[in-house]
Amino acid sequence: MRSVTDPATLLERDVEIGLVDEVVTAAQGGSGRILLIEGEAGIGKSTLLRHAIAAASRRGIPTLSARGNDLERHYPFGVVLDLLGRTVQRATRRDALFTGAAALAEPIFTGGTGASTGASTGAGAVADPFATLHGLFWLTLAVSNGDPLVMVVDDAHWVDDASLRYLAYLGQRIEDLPIALLLAQRPGEGAATVEPGAALRRLPGVVRLEPQRLSPAATEALMERAGAGVDRPMAQKVWASTRGNPFLTVELTRALTESDDRALSDSDPSAIPERVTLAIRSRLHQLGDAPRRLAEAIAVLGENVTLRQAATLANLDDALAGDAARRLVDASILDAFGSLAFIHPLVRDAVYTSIPSAVRAADHRRAADVLQAAGVAPESVAVQLLAAERRADARVVDVLEQAAAAATASGAPALSQTYLRRAIEEPPSADRRPRILLNLARANAALGTDLAVARYQEALAEIDDPHQRAEVLLELGHTLINAVQWETATDIFEKGLEELSAIGEHDSDLASRLEAGFVSAAFVSLTRRGKAEELLARMLSQSRIDPAHRELAVWAAFQRTAAVTSTADEMRELVDRTLGGAAPEELVRQGQIVEVACGVLLSTDALDHELDLLNRSLEAVQRLGSEAKFGVYSYCRAWPHYYTGHLAEAIADAQAAIRAAELGWETFYPATCSVLGWALIERGELDQAEQAVTLDAERWSERLDYQLLVPITRGRVALERGRLDEAVAQFRQAQRGGERTGLKTPVPPDWRSWLAIALAGLGRRDEAIAVAEEGLELAERWGARWPRGVALRAAGIAHGDERGLDLLHQAEEQLSTGPARLEYARTMLERGAALRRSGRTREARGALSEAADLLHRMGATGLLRRAADELAAAGARPRRYAVRGVEALTPSELRVARLAAAGRTNREVAQSLFVTPKAVEYHLANAYRKLGIGGRAQLGGALGDAGGGASV
Repeated sequence: MRSVTDPATLLERDVEIGLVDEVVTAAQGGSGRILLIEGEAGIGKSTLLRHAIAAASRRGIPTLSARGNDLERHYPFGVVLDLLGRTVQRATRRDALFTGAAALAEPIFTGGTGASTGASTGAGAVADPFATLHGLFWLTLAVSNGDPLVMVVDDAHWVDDASLRYLAYLGQRIEDLPIALLLAQRPGEGAATVEPGAALRRLPGVVRLEPQRLSPAATEALMERAGAGVDRPMAQKVWASTRGNPFLTVELTRALTESDDRALSDSDPSAIPERVTLAIRSRLHQLGDAPRRLAEAIAVLGENVTLRQAATLANLDDALAGDAARRLVDASILDAFGSLAFIHPLVRDAVYTSIPSAVRAADHRRAADVLQAAGVAPESVAVQLLAAERRADARVVDVLEQAAAAATASGAPALSQTYLRRAIEEPPSADRRPRILLNLARANAALGTDLAVARYQEALAEIDDPHQRAEVLLELGHTLINAVQWETATDIFEKGLEELSAIGEHDSDLASRLEAGFVSAAFVSLTRRGKAEELLARMLSQSRIDPAHRELAVWAAFQRTAAVTSTADEMRELVDRTLGGAAPEELVRQGQIVEVACGVLLSTDALDHELDLLNRSLEAVQRLGSEAKFGVYSYCRAWPHYYTGHLAEAIADAQAAIRAAELGWETFYPATCSVLGWALIERGELDQAEQAVTLDAERWSERLDYQLLVPITRGRVALERGRLDEAVAQFRQAQRGGERTGLKTPVPPDWRSWLAIALAGLGRRDEAIAVAEEGLELAERWGARWPRGVALRAAGIAHGDERGLDLLHQAEEQLSTGPARLEYARTMLERGAALRRSGRTREARGALSEAADLLHRMGATGLLRRAADELAAAGARPRRYAVRGVEALTPSELRVARLAAAGRTNREVAQSLFVTPKAVEYHLANAYRKLGIGGRAQLGGALGDAGGGASV
């Protein structure tokens, strides 16, 4: 009888086959696609995947394949290892595969730990999942080597979480790759019901295919192909019973053919799967003892085992096992394609569930011994132990702890939690229990579960050593902060300090970290503020901030900046003292130090210093492969790029951050969309700016950046379009957001300057002046030159008379020597317009011409158009600024061209920007055409001054 998974059995699948062939053909042509095949068990998903493999083989395209199963979904990156592992093992030069960013993935294949961008408080380094995914992506490209590749994953509903994230990461970029990704899953089962499995359906360009049930005629034809002599009534009954499911049709036909009783009852079709299960079990038992034992051993071990391992568990010698395997293939129990895989998951289920539960538990325990003796990874052994009987065996606890550590190191805390829970159930010895509880608490905390606090308390109850208790209390305190339980966190940090004080330990790194936690929690919870103020004053008075206090110090600087309770010079000095010349690799691993420090520097006259810090930090996270941090720092850098007039760079940075958000990063997402909108406004692209901040209010409305920056952006768009009442309403909404949070800092949420301009435009001078004077008072108190210049400009526009002209002149002087070149150009434009309105056209033309030249170099085409209109009104003939050469490049094209001009290869550019090589090729081809050059060697000369600053 021919197997239902044989492509030759395909019936009524012309549409489905056409889609499969189209995806494979597209990959051959260099355009990657994703085909997601979804349907019930037995509907033919696996058959279509086999057709894809055959189609690829006919075209000479290599294929990588893997299959999820419910047993191995607890093995982190298990499907990734199936997909790529054999290629890695066969490689004559593994170092050639793991070059550049691909090296970040090597620990997955060697059993080491992944790249880390964050330090854990006692749990060891935790792999950065973004870095691991980035490394796997580049490893996939290395395996492909630029040639077409077909990747097939069956039973994706049982794929482990870490592998699903890899598939989603690859899927987001596959359009630019010669790779076809075909996935099959049952909807509503396994990981497909939650993220990221459901995310596979939402990937850009994904094609979903749902194979249809067979018609009565096709059912009859399939039964005939299966070797049954059937008549029309019998076929009709089978079709009604199986509802046209191909697998059930073949198995039911087999059962009817092999049975003396050819009758088929008209019972509920839902009973048919059970009948098929019984038939499979009967067929298996008819094969004899050795095939049955081997099939049961494979069902227990999982399909990624050797015949020797399965034979050992089944107590069969090699000869008997080989003969048994052949007989299982002939009986359509095992697949005929070389691996120890069942012909269908339903067959495996029928075999596995036929083993009594108590026997299964004992078999899983024996299977763990077999795999451990074979030297497989602890994770594979642990998978068996999850279903094994409990014996209070210390060796079991060893394996589970090792597997948990590996899961943590590979960025899979959910699996670590699973292994450690099982270790507690074994149970462990009394001396090991506290450590396991502590690691379980850490895994819980990494997942953000409420159980973490209880687990920490359980561990503390069994720990006597004061120093260790203080370490655990430090972790617990930070867990409580993450759970927004600030007052309780304050108590916990204080208890940790008391534990150290009891043993006379006052000046250690641990004490410093407990003090930092106590101060931050006390300030937010408004408890024990006196002690917190005393500790903070002592920390900040040091000539060099202790590394353990760095994050607290920059947060203190940020809070004082936000509330304008200090000065720009003082806060810049504090940030400089806090960073203390530390290497970027060190800083990026310390929480939010870099981004918070940059939030302070942005409001000072140190924009160039901020850009340097961010450039170096971005280079560090690129080496580490962290797209999450890359998104954070790209967002941060968009603001100084904006204010310094590098609008193309600001847009490119914001777009890079938004791409990172597609992977789940969303720390500053509304703010990122806002800075993108601001830069687009300056370029006159109002529709695009408005679209940038068209966000889901239900999802984002509680966020501070949504409440402050999004309405400012919308208000600015309305202001540019002359809808002044709407603009005022939006700026007032931003004002309410600022008042709710106590945020007063003049930049970037400078709603006062924009509100004053809108009110002045409506002729509401008194209101405009009041708002502008409030902003000016804050800027004077803060003391930075360029925020003061912006506030003076707003006051000048609000007054609108000779007093206004004087204020605009002061604003221009403030901004003329500062870093905020965009604000300087805008101020010259406003002063020139005011001079023109006052009849001083000669002075106006000088200011407007200078402003126009500067705005042209910045690419601020929106402001440039206004400058041209003002020049024409002043009686001058505006220059014509042709859009050609460098000016014609998009932000992404300019960024790629700069990096290429600096000597980076396409691969290096792609890795540094977290894009595909094809995207780099596309941008460079466009840049060559717009610059009128023939290739890379001419880029430096064609870019001229724009080629400087080739940092990513």
